[in-house]
Amino acid sequence: MERTTNNLDWTLNGEPKIRDGRYGPVFLAMDTKTGQLLSAEQLEFDRATLEAAVSQLAQKFVVDSDGHNLIRYLGCHTKGEHTYLVAEHVNGSSLTEMIRSYGPIPAHLVRSIVRSLLTGLDWLHAHGSYTKVLLDPDYIFVDQQGAAKIDIPVLDPVVAGCLPLPASLALPELGLGQGGPQKANVWLLGVVVAHMLSGEAKLAVDYTSAASLGAGLISCPGSAVGMVLPEHVVKLLLEEPLAFDFVRKCLTVKVAGRPGISKLQTHAFLSAS
Repeated sequence: MERTTNNLDWTLNGEPKIRDGRYGPVFLAMDTKTGQLLSAEQLEFDRATLEAAVSQLAQKFVVDSDGHNLIRYLGCHTKGEHTYLVAEHVNGSSLTEMIRSYGPIPAHLVRSIVRSLLTGLDWLHAHGSYTKVLLDPDYIFVDQQGAAKIDIPVLDPVVAGCLPLPASLALPELGLGQGGPQKANVWLLGVVVAHMLSGEAKLAVDYTSAASLGAGLISCPGSAVGMVLPEHVVKLLLEEPLAFDFVRKCLTVKVAGRPGISKLQTHAFLSAS
């Protein structure tokens, strides 16, 4: 179900930004009717881009993410001289920040996060307006109870001038000309799981290495786990056979042979104790 939020009454916290977002600095805000904390991302665009972005947002409906593990957006609103993209606030940190701060994430918590991500991806892939979402650990947020939510890009990256996710440049789909975002997100989920279990926040370090890797994957016959992940990360994953099998299947090069979201939801790794 989707709904608009033109009647939102909110106030902006005067404190410094809480983080950097896709489109500009993010500040804490509050719904003055309910007291619910919100996030307000200041859109730092030139005038022409801002007008295009606001026009695009005006045509979108808010994601009603209850039960879908997605951050819910509450629309585009102006305060003073600035325009903000307002969303629900997650009292926690991004998955990337979590890994940088704490290192490897325990397997039981990884399973919980992955189940949440699969629920969110399953919902997104069923809604045509959001099929271009690519999973990015910088925009997966984990709250203080360990629950994960996906922060989806609600602006067209061309309009917003956003660079693509480096890991997405290594997607075999780019070289093979196959598949859509559903299977691309399965590939990226495998990389995200490797991030969490290894405690390494960045595995594809830059655009050049990611693009070079993507070109080399075209001739790979099966899983690219040994090409995508460093040797020491592969050895670490092998200590958890079910986790290794999950990642290995996610990193299947041929799109037709890569499992779908529903198949992964029943993988033995997610039900292990």
